[in-house]
Amino acid sequence: MHPPAHPDYQALPTQVVASHNQQRIWYAYQLTAADGEYLLPFAAELHGPIDQEALQRALEPLLARHPILRTTYLLEGAQLMQQIHATLPITLSRLDAATWSVEQRTQRMQEAVRRPFDLAQESSLRALLVHVAPQQHILILVFHHIAVDTVAIGILIADLAALYEAHRTAQPLPP
Repeated sequence: MHPPAHPDYQALPTQVVASHNQQRIWYAYQLTAADGEYLLPFAAELHGPIDQEALQRALEPLLARHPILRTTYLLEGAQLMQQIHATLPITLSRLDAATWSVEQRTQRMQEAVRRPFDLAQESSLRALLVHVAPQQHILILVFHHIAVDTVAIGILIADLAALYEAHRTAQPLPP
């Protein structure tokens, strides 16, 4: 079950014309999706115990708070449209790489980062938690540039960290 969208966003239209920049990125992405262009990865090495369920639960309100992460893109005639969904599923994918060589782990993480987005069906955010050792993980978040830029990523990461901490410690979600 996904939390409802933030009440301030309830009045947003469900479909709007994509911006000129989004249209430019979308058309270019159709030609270069296999190259991994327009994908903005973020990776963090995490030491210590990780509450994977709390991390999964933190992703859902992150999407609820940020409509751009609940937006898909579709062509209607010649016009690219943004479809803003009330909810959109997101899953924290997990990869157990504890027995892999560094080369194997690097290759699999690169493949995960470069996997093309289906912008008509899925969120412009993907999350992967790579288990390296009992107290060592790598969190990989991949954002599509059609939705965010590098400045926005910093804001989203800070928001995810606060949501994770709230879920991990059973505290109320931050405003």
